[in-house]
Amino acid sequence: MSIDFLGLQAFLAIAEHGSFQRAAASLNLSSTALSHRLRKIEEDLGVQLIARTTRRVMLTGPGSDFLAQARRIYGDLNNTYEALKEAGKSDQALLAFGSLPTVSLYLIPPAITRFGARHPATKIKIADRIAPELAELVKTGAIEFALTVGTSLEPELELKSLAKARLVVFCPKGHPLCAKSTVTPADLEGYPLIHLGPRDGTRIQIEHAFGRRSNSLNWTCEIHQVVTAIRLVAAGAGLVVAPLFAADPKRDTDIVHLPLTGPSLTDTIGVLTRRDAALTPAAEEMIGIIRDLVRERLPGRRRK
Repeated sequence: MSIDFLGLQAFLAIAEHGSFQRAAASLNLSSTALSHRLRKIEEDLGVQLIARTTRRVMLTGPGSDFLAQARRIYGDLNNTYEALKEAGKSDQALLAFGSLPTVSLYLIPPAITRFGARHPATKIKIADRIAPELAELVKTGAIEFALTVGTSLEPELELKSLAKARLVVFCPKGHPLCAKSTVTPADLEGYPLIHLGPRDGTRIQIEHAFGRRSNSLNWTCEIHQVVTAIRLVAAGAGLVVAPLFAADPKRDTDIVHLPLTGPSLTDTIGVLTRRDAALTPAAEEMIGIIRDLVRERLPGRRRK
C-alpha cells in the first residue's frame, strides 16, 4: 500500500487553517489543486475527512480520529527528511583523498588553495602514503581517490592517466656523473645507490627496465619515501633513480637530475579510483583542479 503524502499534507493544512483558501495559500497551491489532493486521499481511504459547507470547513468523525495520527506520521517523515538532508550536507562538506608524498610536493598545496577558495566550508582529509597503501584505502572506500604513480592494479581499481613522468638520476652537484649529458644503467655501476621500498611502483618500474643489471648495482640503502631519498642524495649518501618531479627545484638546489636513457623509463601519474563507485561532485572538482595543475606545472622541467 502506498501512502499519499501530498494528500496527507493537504488534509493537515485544511485542518490547521480551517479554510481551503488559506490552506492552499500556505502550500502555494490553487484551491482546485488542494481540493484534488484532498479528494484523492479520501478516495484512497474510503472515508470523508473534511466536511465543507458554504460557510465553514470542519472535520468529520473519521477526520477527527485521523488528525493526531496524521500529524505524527507527517512530523516523523519531515524530521527524517531533514535529518537526511543534514547528513548529506555533512558528507559533502568532507573530501577525503590520497596522494603520494612526491606528487603532493607540487600539486596538492596549490590544489587545496584553489579548491578552498571555491568551497571554504568543505573540510579536506589527505592521506599521504606510499602507492600500495593508497590502493588499499581506495579499495576499502576510506578515500574517494588517490593521486599516484601507475603500477599493476587490482581488478576493482582503475587508474586514469594524467601525465607521463620520465625517470631520471638524482645526484649531488659535483658528482662525477654530472659531466655526462645522459646516463645509462651501466654508468651507475660502482656508485652507492638508494633503493625505494620493494612495494614502490617506481622501484618495480626500475627493476623491470634495468633487468638483470639491477642485481649487479650497488644498492646500499633502502627507504620508502622518495622525498627522504632526495635529501639523502643531497647529503652525499648515494644516488637515486626517481621521477623528475620528485625534487623541488626551488628547495633542492644542491642536487641535479640527469636524463636516464633506456626502455620503459617512465612512470604514469594518474588518479586511482574504484570502478564500481561514483565520485562525489567535490571529488570530481578536485580532480579537475589537479588535472589543470598537471598541465601547468609538470611539463617543461629542465636540468639545473
